[in-house]
Amino acid sequence: MNNNNDFNNSLAFNVQTDDLTYRGYMALAYAICGVKDCDGKWKKVGLKKIKSIFGLSQREVEADDLETNKTFKQTQEDIDDRKHKYVNIKLINIETNEVQIFKNTDELNKHFKDGGSFNSYISNNWIYKKKYKFESEINPNYVQGAKYTRRVKVTNVNNKEVVVYKSAKEAAENIGINISTVYIYIKNKITTKNGLKFEYIKG
Repeated sequence: MNNNNDFNNSLAFNVQTDDLTYRGYMALAYAICGVKDCDGKWKKVGLKKIKSIFGLSQREVEADDLETNKTFKQTQEDIDDRKHKYVNIKLINIETNEVQIFKNTDELNKHFKDGGSFNSYISNNWIYKKKYKFESEINPNYVQGAKYTRRVKVTNVNNKEVVVYKSAKEAAENIGINISTVYIYIKNKITTKNGLKFEYIKG
């Protein structure tokens, strides 16, 4: 949306035929930009009024929130899976032979609460606090020396041209749109009017 005129022109829709995705997207636009009053000035409106305008029930809003939270949780789990070199770590007490199992080094840090460099102890077979030794598995999904990111692939469906960006932020900056809009396009699988389709690539 380049200006207010473009914004106004994009608001036309049929409540009976247009799906929740479009109505939800437009409701979000209303929440951010507000609406024009009789004097032509932009005015903020409440969430209750927005839901009334676009026919969004509380159940639909809660369902969308649930899906968003589910996606976020899955993303966090994916990040955790890729950032840990060692997984299924056995903490063995060499005095009592007691064994405790931890999913990754984050769980070890929570257990000891002293910020120990457990990757070094595990990789070098060092004894921790003169009392513990470690056994573990190498995480097959681990990416050395890099943090997990989700690249964004932008496909022009009209000419099949594909551009891959390092992040949603980079895609937004290069295309000239807001990063929040990129997230909406990806989540709702929206193809823009000029034929751009956005999707994540893991890695």
